[in-house]
Amino acid sequence: MKFKHSTLIDTCKTSSILAAVFSISPFVFAVECGDVINSTTVLSEPLTCELTQDSPYALTVFGPNGNLQMVGDGEIICDTASQHGIAGILVNGFSGLVSGGTITNCPDGLNLEGDGFHIIEGIKILSSPREGIVIDSDSNTIVRNHIIDTGNDDGIDIRGDKNKILQNYIESAGDQGITINGEFTLVNLNHIVGSIDGASGIQVNADHTTVSQNFVTNNYSNGIEITSESNNIVSQNFVTKNGTSGSSDVAGINISVFNSTNNQISGNTSLDNNAFDLQDLSDTNCTGSNLWTGNIFKTSNPDCLD
Repeated sequence: MKFKHSTLIDTCKTSSILAAVFSISPFVFAVECGDVINSTTVLSEPLTCELTQDSPYALTVFGPNGNLQMVGDGEIICDTASQHGIAGILVNGFSGLVSGGTITNCPDGLNLEGDGFHIIEGIKILSSPREGIVIDSDSNTIVRNHIIDTGNDDGIDIRGDKNKILQNYIESAGDQGITINGEFTLVNLNHIVGSIDGASGIQVNADHTTVSQNFVTNNYSNGIEITSESNNIVSQNFVTKNGTSGSSDVAGINISVFNSTNNQISGNTSLDNNAFDLQDLSDTNCTGSNLWTGNIFKTSNPDCLD
């Protein structure tokens, strides 16, 4: 049996094209509310989900194979009329990935649970009635997300250990911009502005935290506040115009408890904050174990801080 040369070429071309298509996007499928995502999945259009007691998450991403990429018009919009919803996305298992797109009006934007090592990257989280991102697992990376207007609570709430919070923009959090309750946390290169309702830009409630190179401004209470016991590093941050409440007990950088020790506060620029640029309530005569060095500031309490 003979084939015409042109037919053979067309057949080969068709086979090559199909192979290329399937090699590029073998796991792309329609996304529906309540799905558990266990493979690489692309959401490219708005998805409105009613959150209920039986279906409290719009989507669940389960690692290690779960990978949700929101591209183009990819957006999750939550209908919270039932008041039983928990979050737009639950990330569970080990090493899940969610990237891109927008999450709007979900009680929490994302909840991170399971064994951790998840990556959350490049997501815009808008108008969450509670928190933007809640981290209940360890060793996750939260990078380049934009969180705007969390109604009653934090922009990012860190409860697990060894998490990295990098290059995020957090604006108008209803409570703290970032709350740190997990040890060995790294908070680096974030922009935190306009936290309201008695809140600080960054609040450190755990030991062995590093807060470095962040821009923290116009928050209702402290810029950066340490309330934990020991061994935290706050360095090379730019902290300005915090304490918009006008309260007399706040500061740009503030160790606000009486038993916090072995903290290093160095190389920060803290200016034009109310009531002080630097404050250490645990060491009123600069003879304790907290190290204040190389900071640029105008006002401090006590006066001996450096």
